[in-house]
Amino acid sequence: MPLLPSLARWEALTAFASAADLRLVLGLNGCLGRTAPNAPLNWEEGLRRFLTDTARARLPVWGFELANELDGTYSGSDGVMPETLGADLGALAHIIEGLWPDRVNRPVLLGPDIAAFTGGTGLPDYFKRFLGAVPKGALHALTWHQYPYCNQPDEDHGTILSLSCLGKLDQAAETFSSLAAVHGISAWHGEGANCWTGGIPGVTDSFLDCFYTGYLLQAMATRGVATVMRQTLVGGDYELIDRYT
Repeated sequence: MPLLPSLARWEALTAFASAADLRLVLGLNGCLGRTAPNAPLNWEEGLRRFLTDTARARLPVWGFELANELDGTYSGSDGVMPETLGADLGALAHIIEGLWPDRVNRPVLLGPDIAAFTGGTGLPDYFKRFLGAVPKGALHALTWHQYPYCNQPDEDHGTILSLSCLGKLDQAAETFSSLAAVHGISAWHGEGANCWTGGIPGVTDSFLDCFYTGYLLQAMATRGVATVMRQTLVGGDYELIDRYT
């Protein structure tokens, strides 16, 4: 979240989630008060107060995810060292444990939400280094992003989307399920669509996307990935709800 919401707005969002019988997971800003890629997160920049207000108001939050694509591969971002982010998650777990002493109602933690198996790239070393720095028992699920750009037909096989491109989804599901299992946690496809940067008109907002999404869901489900979150509900050319109609 780029800015901390007001308590009133946060209460309205949690009330909506409860009324819709949804489990709410909120992404926390992984940059507030951070002065360098290897510098720890400054919890006094507003995050501790936000978490304290949430706990005191007994707002129903199922989990928190720390940071978003902070591996330093994106323009304008120096990123955060994986060991530093892992230590930050450990610090967050300590804060959460103090604010929610009852384990039954305590929000779970997820991360690091880094992109992988996109554009032909494999598994970044970031994930293993991050997991090596996270205290045992602090992390509920390993999350990653994936936008493989499977928007071209496969003429050799006569399919509407490239089978070799869709195979990246199989590869990611197998890799992350195995990696998460080593650490005794779940694997989550934390964010993704066929194409990123808002999607592509006529591809991610059309019937064609049903084939991609169907393949995505079966690839994850059959390989042990616990949760799939598709980008996005509203906004861009990959939205699930048309913002105009």
